[in-house]
Amino acid sequence: MKRTLLILLLCLCTVLCASCNSQPEDTTLPEGCLRAENDATDFNFCYPNTWVIDRNDGMISIKTNVGKSGTLAYASISVQAFTMEDSTMSAGNFWDKHKADLEDLYGDKLVMEKEKEETELAGNIAARSKYSIKLSDVTYDFEQIICVRYGVAYMITLTAPEGTYETAAPGLETVMTYFVFE
Repeated sequence: MKRTLLILLLCLCTVLCASCNSQPEDTTLPEGCLRAENDATDFNFCYPNTWVIDRNDGMISIKTNVGKSGTLAYASISVQAFTMEDSTMSAGNFWDKHKADLEDLYGDKLVMEKEKEETELAGNIAARSKYSIKLSDVTYDFEQIICVRYGVAYMITLTAPEGTYETAAPGLETVMTYFVFE
């Protein structure tokens, strides 16, 4: 009797353990996309397969060639996370501080196009801004999405040489649409 009971108990434990580990994971990718992830981050996202991973450590960066007539000109999207000193700061407040830093650094080279428009990132309130900065003879367009979650600021930044923003912007929309906090 004890042996039968022990065998039944072992079978029950095996079934329970197997069912706990067999929860389906959503490993499907949108058509034409790849997934960017690593063990150092608490997020992942899908990106168009025409882009390539440029950096994948505590920050994930992807890039694509947006050059014309065979020239190499890259647009990039970087995703980074910052632990905040003030964990009560909102995405809008974080943007205000970031904008002040940009103004101090770049002065009149900074041109704001859209500032602190409210949006969402993976179901969380975020601030979205677009601006350009002229460095030497080249102007770069930037679009940033800032989301604050559990005392961490997440910053997604699209950087594109002037005149290539429209080519690169769909990549940013893909990243935003398929962004996941783990």
